[in-house]
Amino acid sequence: DESEEGSVASIDPNEKKDTRILNPYPFFFYNDYSQEPDGDPLTPLTPMARVPNFPAKMHAILTREDLSDVIAWMLHGRSWRILKPREFEIRVLPAYFDHSKYSSFIRQANGW
Repeated sequence: DESEEGSVASIDPNEKKDTRILNPYPFFFYNDYSQEPDGDPLTPLTPMARVPNFPAKMHAILTREDLSDVIAWMLHGRSWRILKPREFEIRVLPAYFDHSKYSSFIRQANGW
């Protein structure tokens, strides 16, 4: 009759660490890539001859330091937030999109 008292679980140093985080309701696993380096930073997000798609435009906007007071990544790195909507409408939309209406931008963002 073996007792579980005093038993110690063995730890395998070669066992791969699970980096997933179990979030509370709704239960799902999420991998945090916000601190991961880009494996191929020189590869363009879109082919050179094409107009950049929405995610490529957003990446270009979010990497501009001069716009960090207008739009910025959230701390977890999974989403971004427009900090100054009016300023975004004036400074960013005409430069990157075919329109300058904030409501049109929101509609387009929700489509992605």
